[in-house]
Amino acid sequence: MKRMTGLDREVKELDWPQLQELKLAGTDQGIPLFEDVLALVGGKTPLLIEVKNEGQVGRLEQAVIENLRGYAGEYAIQSFNPFVLRYFREHAPGIVRGQLSGPFKGEDLAFIKIFLLKYLLLNFLSRPAFVSYAAGALPEWFAGRLRRKGLYLLAWTVKDVNEYSKAKTIFDNVIFEGFSAPGFPG
Repeated sequence: MKRMTGLDREVKELDWPQLQELKLAGTDQGIPLFEDVLALVGGKTPLLIEVKNEGQVGRLEQAVIENLRGYAGEYAIQSFNPFVLRYFREHAPGIVRGQLSGPFKGEDLAFIKIFLLKYLLLNFLSRPAFVSYAAGALPEWFAGRLRRKGLYLLAWTVKDVNEYSKAKTIFDNVIFEGFSAPGFPG
């Protein structure tokens, strides 16, 4: 919320009318509904959809599944929460799933949770097709282990050309922002 709207609050603290009043990144554009984004994109480009759910799993995930039903474009779902991905595996197994992870420095989580998430030890629940890991935080030995398991590796979020150059030696692809990556239009 803070990065995109300037408001230092969590989405769950606001209702829809309050969210509708906010503008995105200094523009006159408001926050769209998921269904509006799908209609706007209309299958013209693949989507990587992050499901952010730290609460009870089920309601949000089912709403995402319902919104995606009949969508003609390509997409994948990713989440830091392996239980979110397990829900998709059980209720919509045809949706490509990706496990987000990273070092979790500064997160208010118990050590055991950080350990399990950082080292992807709950992947047996989610069975992701890819891992999206914080750029600069995935050791090469661990990347090799993930590749041997057949996982596609995606880096998030690369913020400059130097970081991009390092990431592309370990990862299959990168999510970047704030610069034009070599080979991509500005």
